[in-house]
Amino acid sequence: MDTMKAAVIYEPGGPEVLKVESRPIPKRQAGEVLIRVKAFGLNRSELFTRQGLSPGVVFPRVLGIEAVGLVEDAPGGEFTKGDIVATAMGGMGRNFDGAYAEYTRVPVTQVQVIKTSLPWETLGAIPEMLQTAWGSLFKSLSLGKGERVLIPRRDDIGRARRGRNCQKPRRCDRGDNAPARSRTIAAVERRGSSFHRYRYHRQAGKGGVSQRSRQGARTCRHDDAR
Repeated sequence: MDTMKAAVIYEPGGPEVLKVESRPIPKRQAGEVLIRVKAFGLNRSELFTRQGLSPGVVFPRVLGIEAVGLVEDAPGGEFTKGDIVATAMGGMGRNFDGAYAEYTRVPVTQVQVIKTSLPWETLGAIPEMLQTAWGSLFKSLSLGKGERVLIPRRDDIGRARRGRNCQKPRRCDRGDNAPARSRTIAAVERRGSSFHRYRYHRQAGKGGVSQRSRQGARTCRHDDAR
């Protein structure tokens, strides 16, 4: 039987509960992809799970909510062996074994081919960060055409934006057709693992004075958070 190395936890606790051991390489089936893990990020939610603070997680469990690597097998033919791919969340490391292993098996629907020359140690830090940024903007905040977003440098959104060759923080415009007499800017402020939405409303003739108002309690916490 083919085996792999994996960091397994059998009970909640400190770092010492992570046990490196040999395990069978997961059997793949239609609708799933077997990935040879090359790198993965470390996330706070994994710390919560290790400490026993993630409801519904059954031990033993291999942690890890994101990974990048090479396709080893895709029985359904959705991917080619050797494809560079990324995967994140969707139950990884919680509902099924995750990335703290040489191989991980995940649903086809949460795997994305990546065309990149980035080194693995850089690529491994990207998937969950970008998914958090996308979800905070377009799912939690529901930004639409005609709205603007003020992107800070200090959070996942700012880092993702700078990764697209931005030299300084700037507004990301999704359409600049709002009437000149009234402009609304949606701003995202990060507090811990939550994102809060504000709106800055500027009326013509006010000398550039903006009024800030909190838009309810609209926050975004990813599905693998505590």
